[in-house]
Amino acid sequence: MKKFIIISGIITSLLFALLIYIVVKEDKTAPVIHMNNESLVYREGEDTTLLLQGITAEDDVDGDVTSTVMVGDLITMPDGTAAKITYLAKDSSNNVGQLDILIPYEVGKEAESGKEIQNSKVTKDNGGDEQKKTAQQKKTAQSAGDMITADSKKETNNQSVDQKKPVIELLNTEVTLDRGEEFDPKAYVKNISDDKDSVQALLDSVTVIGTYNMNKRGNYPIVLTVEDSEGNQSDNVSLVLKVE
Repeated sequence: MKKFIIISGIITSLLFALLIYIVVKEDKTAPVIHMNNESLVYREGEDTTLLLQGITAEDDVDGDVTSTVMVGDLITMPDGTAAKITYLAKDSSNNVGQLDILIPYEVGKEAESGKEIQNSKVTKDNGGDEQKKTAQQKKTAQSAGDMITADSKKETNNQSVDQKKPVIELLNTEVTLDRGEEFDPKAYVKNISDDKDSVQALLDSVTVIGTYNMNKRGNYPIVLTVEDSEGNQSDNVSLVLKVE
């Protein structure tokens, strides 16, 4: 009897130690994002993927997770000389790391050309005889009317509801898991974006359409979709869940 009690105590201690080990080993640390490009500049109209040059991410468990880095947000500063870039990276445990940086901002070539043309017209119109002044006055009145019309249209557009749907892209078209293993759809998202909502908000809104049973072998075709805060829904993306 005494021997049985001793053995039971040892087993209980081992199980308790195992439980503590599992809890301690649980990955709750987000990846760390590093900027290694001091010459990074945001030019208006350029592809935002260019902003990923020289940006890396490291995770204490997964190691190099640079492939998961994405631009989560981009805001031009009020003074028009800098832009705030928000980078996001995630590990296999869905811990999301974030890095906010300020980089120089440059106006695109098309916008600069527009300013030069406008300034040229103003200079030309300032020097002329009375006939040119009269023509200029008519042009100014017409421009004012156009501006009022344009401003009215702009105000109407600003009041309209956001109708741009979010975008979701998966890492693979199929995934294989063991029976009893947990299926987290967010872990298989490669890219997710919207013109208003943040990446984290979109990840929290990912929805799975279809039925599957993680305790039963089989191939389960399912669909993933995401809805933004304005109610716009992305296109469906298909995923085959294989349970072995």
